[in-house]
Amino acid sequence: MALPLKTIKKIPLRKILLALFFVPAICTAQKYPCKDISRKANEDNNTVTYQSPALQHLTVLKQTLAPAFFALHIRLSNEYPDFDGTGLVIEFEDGTILKDEACKVDCKEEAAMISSGDIGTSSANSAKYILQAFYYITAESIEKFSTQKIVRVQLHERSQKIQAKEATAVLSYTKCLQDIKW
Repeated sequence: MALPLKTIKKIPLRKILLALFFVPAICTAQKYPCKDISRKANEDNNTVTYQSPALQHLTVLKQTLAPAFFALHIRLSNEYPDFDGTGLVIEFEDGTILKDEACKVDCKEEAAMISSGDIGTSSANSAKYILQAFYYITAESIEKFSTQKIVRVQLHERSQKIQAKEATAVLSYTKCLQDIKW
């Protein structure tokens, strides 16, 4: 449906030009996720690490040269500490479940500044914990990670649904990193 000519004349030219400039930039970012992958070279151990942007719960990483790896880093918040937890579960949209029951889950207290009400005093205890683990993507599992969206992850007993937007981003970043030579 076209806008009436009177309405178009009321829109300032600079708003139209700004829209014409920014809309293609936003669309380009969505079409080319590989440009968001960071590259970090470490000359001390002669490795190159590629990393997707850190999403809410997931990050995709790939390191070339020894020790080479392709991994999914999973982070979940938890209200209670779980320092001795093990076990990782990843569920895909087709119902496939990957498990690593021996996977060590790292638990750290989340550092957040909380004001105590007195001027100049604060506490670094937010009473939340971050559970983290790595799932190492193998030649056997890469097809699943590059063709199916992740719908749920679990670290030890803490389970988390993955939102569609994050799942789509992980799928795209995995495809980008898959093309990088070991």
